[in-house]
Amino acid sequence: MSARQAGGPPPPEDGAMLQAIAEAIDAVKGRDTVVFDVRGFEVPTSYMVITSGETAKQLRAIRLEIEDRLGAKPFQQEGADSQQWMVADYGSVIVHIMSQDARAFYELDELWDGTPVALEGVSDGAVEP
Repeated sequence: MSARQAGGPPPPEDGAMLQAIAEAIDAVKGRDTVVFDVRGFEVPTSYMVITSGETAKQLRAIRLEIEDRLGAKPFQQEGADSQQWMVADYGSVIVHIMSQDARAFYELDELWDGTPVALEGVSDGAVEP
């Protein structure tokens, strides 16, 4: 992984997608949501969203609410029936929906040393500044 060069604001289409995803997560009470700008890394996406839920039912509700708000299914998804970790690939944004136990165990947040991207209009500190 290379070091991140420069982030800057997301392009308008990515910004709208990130905002819709953050609002969907917030609507079903996702927890500890973080959006990482990974454009400077050698990964096939621009942003990583990581969020947590307390139950398998809530993880599924988050995934379905994101699909509903975006009006599209992801290009790829893994773990759609998982009770621990779901991944949805929307091209420039990849969303990780994890149980709190899985998130604590895998420490995925620690892989990205960039500053989280702040999004407006998301309540309860859902997206860290």
